[in-house]
Amino acid sequence: MATVEDFEDSLAVAKPQGFDQWALVEVMGHKRFAGQVTEHVIAGQGFIRISVPEVEGQPKWTKFLGVGSIYAITPVEEQVARHLAANLREAPIEAWQLPARPRLAVRDANDDGEDDADDLF
Repeated sequence: MATVEDFEDSLAVAKPQGFDQWALVEVMGHKRFAGQVTEHVIAGQGFIRISVPEVEGQPKWTKFLGVGSIYAITPVEEQVARHLAANLREAPIEAWQLPARPRLAVRDANDDGEDDADDLF
């Protein structure tokens, strides 16, 4: 099974361009992320990569953001960014974004497997 580290290693193709700073990043939708911020070009477009550090009970994770969705980047010391990440508790994917679990059909113990009138009620 792939680990977060494997994924992080696979991101080496998107090489940092210049900006490399611990920061608080505020984006549209009133989301705030704290971590190490680097600048990248993917498919010819500018992105920033936020590497959110591991915090209590949540492994480290990465998010790429298009620069058009960012309205503020506040550079901070690493210790401050780690503290912010622990308090913000942002997640890489929200639970509501995941598909619903499939429901298993429950068969009635009295069902004989054939379609008949008693199955309607």
